[in-house]
Amino acid sequence: MKRVARSDIFAAVLQRSASFVVRAPFSVKLRAVAALFKLRLTSLVVFSAALGYATGLPAGLFNGFELLLLCAAGLLVTGASNALNQVLEVEQDSLMKRTQD
Repeated sequence: MKRVARSDIFAAVLQRSASFVVRAPFSVKLRAVAALFKLRLTSLVVFSAALGYATGLPAGLFNGFELLLLCAAGLLVTGASNALNQVLEVEQDSLMKRTQD
């Protein structure tokens, strides 16, 4: 039996999967990410975190870069959590009328 190198297997998989790639415009990809991240819900979480940051800060210590970093990190963490939730709860969501789509 001929032994096949791992790199040959990975190359074959990559070559096969590359034939199924569909090029979509950037706007379509952005809308898909917004839907996956549940952007409306995520924006509420980020907004409340920014308000908490601004409220709890001592006078004169506001740092715009830290606020921007907080918002970016909040967006990524909350969006990833929403995306993971959609993947893990497919079966449960298909049973509820509100989330069947």
